[in-house]
Amino acid sequence: MSIRLSADDRLDILDLYGRYNHLVDSGPPEAWADECFTPDAVFRRPDMPPVVGREALIRYKTRPLNQGRHWLSNIVIEPTETGAAGKAYLLVVRPTDAEGTVNSIVMTGRYDDRLAKGPTGWRFASRTVTFETPFDGLQQPFGAPALAQTGQ
Repeated sequence: MSIRLSADDRLDILDLYGRYNHLVDSGPPEAWADECFTPDAVFRRPDMPPVVGREALIRYKTRPLNQGRHWLSNIVIEPTETGAAGKAYLLVVRPTDAEGTVNSIVMTGRYDDRLAKGPTGWRFASRTVTFETPFDGLQQPFGAPALAQTGQ
């Protein structure tokens, strides 16, 4: 039997999704790790080994990123035996690229999350991102030129 999520739980989880986006885009690594993840959280991307725990999350966020702004939609939250499961569609846009193109799409994807409620509120216990467009966050240029290179 799964737990029941209150309206306050659902609002807190939605706040977590928004907080994650703001902190991953422009927040300090420690705040991103502490305010978004459990201390033993696992973050997975298809292009790298899993990032496990607070210190690894901080190192991950500290590395050079070639990214834009994260936008989420169609967030679904379901209660589970141990907390909640969430999923959302992801769109990353760059406000202006090197050529002056406004709002170029960097990538699309989705998140699949496991959430836990602790003394400081709801956090991601695991977060798995799936890229639905070709993306290399450290090397590939943004927007239409990057997509054009892949024939899309």
